[in-house]
Formats: sequence, structure tokens, C-alpha cells
Amino acid sequence: MSFISRITKAYSITAAARYLKRDVKLKDGRTFSKGSNVVVKFFGNKDNGHKICEITVRDSMDMSYETYKTAIVNLPTTVSGFALPSIMTRQKWVSDGYAKTPTGKKVEPDGFADDGSPSWLLALGYI
Repeated sequence: MSFISRITKAYSITAAARYLKRDVKLKDGRTFSKGSNVVVKFFGNKDNGHKICEITVRDSMDMSYETYKTAIVNLPTTVSGFALPSIMTRQKWVSDGYAKTPTGKKVEPDGFADDGSPSWLLALGYI
């Protein structure tokens, strides 16, 4: 694998396709309907987006894919398939020395999964 493809891979890792749980209205005037198919992309490092993800909406009216960025913390209320861990779960992770990512992978508390998603502890700002 070349150096450029390794860099590209690190920043374009995508989670499974999902859908919007509610209508999303952005400040720039764009609106995405509840039920739209989306793909969530994580950036995969601390310096570039351990708290931010990119959502690509595949159901836009003109059939082009629209993209916007949001905080990973917003995923459980916006996109299907994500659940915010309870406070007790987060405390257990800290004491056990591991954490899970929004996509359910087991990582170190300050780590990233192979899909680029950070641990919930990083995404929530505990680390």
C-alpha cells in the first residue's frame, strides 16, 4: 500500500449505512428528511476530528450526495444504530482500561477503531 493510499484510508473510513431518525435542518438552510439513508465517516485521529464526524445523505432530491459535519455526540439522537453509553458504563470502562467506540468496537480509552471511530470517552471529551 502506498503512502498516499494509507493517508487516504485513515481519513475516509466509513461506518455501516444507516438512516436519519429525525429531520435535520442546517444553519445554511439545507434540510434532510427523517428516514434518509446516510453514511457516517469518522476521521480517525486526535488532531483531525476525534469529536467530529461527516454524514453523507444519500437521499437528496437531486440524487447527488449531500454532506455535512456534526459532533459525534449528536449521532445517537440523529442517526440510527448509535447509542450513548450510560455514566455507569463509562465509569466501568475507565476502571477496566478499555472503552467502546460509537460503532461498538473495543479500544483503549484514548484509542481509535479500525473504522476510524474514536472511543466514546474521546468523543465525549473525557480524555
